[in-house]
Amino acid sequence: MITTLTESEVDKLRTASRVMYRISYDRIKSDLCRPDVASKFRGQKIIDLGSGTGWYLPLFFKAGCKELVVVEPKPRQELVDKIGEMNSQGQRVFLERDAYNFWNKHPDESAIVTSYGVFDPVIIGGCRSILIDDSDLDEIIDKYFRTAAKEIERITPTGQITVHRGPLAYLIKEYTTKLQPYSEDGTHTDWRESDGGILLKQ
Repeated sequence: MITTLTESEVDKLRTASRVMYRISYDRIKSDLCRPDVASKFRGQKIIDLGSGTGWYLPLFFKAGCKELVVVEPKPRQELVDKIGEMNSQGQRVFLERDAYNFWNKHPDESAIVTSYGVFDPVIIGGCRSILIDDSDLDEIIDKYFRTAAKEIERITPTGQITVHRGPLAYLIKEYTTKLQPYSEDGTHTDWRESDGGILLKQ
């Protein structure tokens, strides 16, 4: 059974975290527009964690996804507007504001999960100085990352990929057993312990 965060832990994480994007458009585009990645996305539901302003979201539909769940606890107006624009064009996009305990809404092996810049200490816990008591914050952050990794593993269909970029993205591989670096040709992989990449559920 996967442990979920308590309400007080979620409140502390939400308070101590920030919205920031440090992943370049070129980096995201190079991932989402790769023919092998696009073929994996085709016809799939995508859950994107921490979508920022949403400027890259149309790339998921360009790759052929059928539905997109945007997980953002503090959505900017630009993101809300982008989602409205995409829905007006007939694309199925949903905004999920519960970024910490939304996982149980999604069955096993039901979606591909992506994130850019979420697994980053500057984002999660980056505003810890505003807390009155941050003595247990590191433990809560580790619990969040561990829970997220296990849920990503559970939700990802066998044989499918999951894409994560960020300095702590390596924790997804470390905290799971079935997610391993993806290789298009069976030999080379772009996975790096320093900033993540693409994993395959075996």
